[in-house]
Amino acid sequence: MEFRQVKLVLFVVVMWAVIAPSTAPCPHTYKPVCGANGEVYDNECLLNKAGIERAESWETCRGHELCPSVCTEEYDPVCVEGKIYGNRCVMQSHFCGKVMHENPLEACL
Repeated sequence: MEFRQVKLVLFVVVMWAVIAPSTAPCPHTYKPVCGANGEVYDNECLLNKAGIERAESWETCRGHELCPSVCTEEYDPVCVEGKIYGNRCVMQSHFCGKVMHENPLEACL
């Protein structure tokens, strides 16, 4: 193989190593993360692809449904981790940014 061909092959390999990870598709999992830009991304991979740093806390993304700023006083109780919250919004505000799974209301009684 000539020196020019070796350089070309080496160039292609290096470029593939740099470009391939950024073109690989992200998984379709929903594990939301808060970006430093105040946007919520479905998962860490999408945050990284956008070139955004992760926020230090979910307070940066306050206002998103997972970390609401304001809730109504509507009483529609939800049970999470053995405690009853007045409604889903109040519960999400309390857990700010964590994906919580509701239990049947009877589990908290």
